[in-house]
Amino acid sequence: MKIYRMISAFAIVALFSGCESDGASFDSPAASGGGTVGQTGSLARFAITQDRLFMADDQRLMTYDIADVEAPLYVSSQYENFVIQTLFARDNNTLFAGGDRGMAIYNVSDGQPNLLDMYIHIQSCDPVVADSTHAYVTLNSNNGCNGVSQLDVLNVSDLSNIQEIRSISLDNPKGLCILGDRLYVCNNGVMVYDITDRDNPQFLRTVPITDAVDIIAYRGSFFITTLTGVKIVDIDENGVVTERSSLW
Repeated sequence: MKIYRMISAFAIVALFSGCESDGASFDSPAASGGGTVGQTGSLARFAITQDRLFMADDQRLMTYDIADVEAPLYVSSQYENFVIQTLFARDNNTLFAGGDRGMAIYNVSDGQPNLLDMYIHIQSCDPVVADSTHAYVTLNSNNGCNGVSQLDVLNVSDLSNIQEIRSISLDNPKGLCILGDRLYVCNNGVMVYDITDRDNPQFLRTVPITDAVDIIAYRGSFFITTLTGVKIVDIDENGVVTERSSLW
């Protein structure tokens, strides 16, 4: 039951941010393109952009029209050649999918997912976040997936030609998010990286958040999924944590 509650909490964040006006200011670089992009955690299997809801069900990618949230309309479904584990809408036009074989990028400008390119790696489970030029993918071998545990840095400035820049070995990485020039990675706490140089994340510190699983940056605060619920906290530049509230 707890996991469904945590997913529901992040769904609330997604829908709330998705209902903001087009002129709203979002903290996440992924939403900087204007329009309506719902913010979800990097472990989410759904994403919202404009009036489209994209949902993953193993190898099936489904699209719904949610212009009328009281009566969502099924649009289409398509089968992919990998198991889709996470979805992330970078902006109104671009959808990232992480899976057991790699990361895929789709153009969704016409409301339908059209594959642009795919980055293939050895089998692992991989959340993904991205900004206008780079994507960051965590590979985790401890969740029933084969492979390695690491953070991959990818150049996605050309959406049709993904370039691997580097990999950073980690112990147990899970969800992650970008806020300005900082990358936050759930890995035995929350690791903070300086990504002023997007190609070369520089480790700054680990913030002691027990059992952190996924993280969303929203309006200067962080929604962090743990094994016991969702914490809403502020994290300053020195890594000092101020807990604002918690769910469940």
